[in-house]
Amino acid sequence: MFRPCIDLHEGRVKQIVGGSIDDAQPDALRTNFVSDKPPAWFAKLYRRDNLRGGHVIKLGQG
Repeated sequence: MFRPCIDLHEGRVKQIVGGSIDDAQPDALRTNFVSDKPPAWFAKLYRRDNLRGGHVIKLGQG
């Protein structure tokens, strides 16, 4: 079953390369994707499509 996820970093929805987030070295962060859509857009999409079991993850300090 697909479980939707919204990863938030600095207020934006991003797909971050695992293990690259480090508060001590913020310049080391690598991303695969940064959305131009706000988090609420994804939440509404997941609700509309009746996707269950999703979660939101806040990455880093903001």
